[in-house]
Amino acid sequence: MESLRAIMLVKNINEVCESDVHTIPETLEANTETTQFIIENGLKIIANSPVDLTSALEVVTQDINVETYEIIEAKQHAAEVKEAKEEAEKAKEEANAPVEAESAPVEKAPEPAKAATKRSRTEKRR
Repeated sequence: MESLRAIMLVKNINEVCESDVHTIPETLEANTETTQFIIENGLKIIANSPVDLTSALEVVTQDINVETYEIIEAKQHAAEVKEAKEEAEKAKEEANAPVEAESAPVEKAPEPAKAATKRSRTEKRR
């Protein structure tokens, strides 16, 4: 549900801004992954100019589905984007790394027990 609300909010913001805003997540789709991302991390909307920021804030403050919002300065945002990209790259590398199995000590298999056989009296005589 959060992804649908985010799509509608961004659509409304883009209608009043001079140029389209950017978002994190970059692609807003009505699916479980986007919804889960928004629940855990929130939706970040990046305005391209101070005029667009003012217009976007008007829409955000009037939207009944927006519980809270925070204005982040461009420098802080750049640092967060860099950190997120580094984390994504690290996760991608870990996912593609060859899996090394730990070897457990190998125990020597016990020698098969020698079965005692009973010889018949005729075999003993031979």
